[in-house]
Amino acid sequence: MITKDEFLNRMPSTEARKAVKRLMDVAKENHGVVYFGVTGISIRACYPAWATPLSVAWIYPYPGVRGWARTRDFTFGAGIGNEGFFESLRTDLREVLENWSRSASNGMYVTDVSSVGVMARSITHEDAAANIDVLAERLANVLRELAALPAKAQE
Repeated sequence: MITKDEFLNRMPSTEARKAVKRLMDVAKENHGVVYFGVTGISIRACYPAWATPLSVAWIYPYPGVRGWARTRDFTFGAGIGNEGFFESLRTDLREVLENWSRSASNGMYVTDVSSVGVMARSITHEDAAANIDVLAERLANVLRELAALPAKAQE
């Protein structure tokens, strides 16, 4: 696993490093978890109905290099599981994830990097740094929304 210092030191610019730090802080402040993988990080949302957090963002230090399931650079969306899994989710959870995936980088130049198991869009390091206020606000919102969902479906 990559360490926090290794990860931050590999970021391509000071601005990208600041953007990552900001998103990591937002995650910690809003019921999220930062997970350090082999080459990058994922930001995961705590959702009361599941024992394990749900990935909503992936960040990699090397521009343009693909990570897990086509994710790259700064990627925002949802790890939605195998075919049919997303459709089986509770309506309230599915709606939050759909809205997040569509709006995470809305209004910015993005690349759709969705694939089997992932509904996501990526943004370059430079664009993420330039739009960090918007990205941080949107990340905080989805983390709070997911944490606020009830553990059981409402009847």
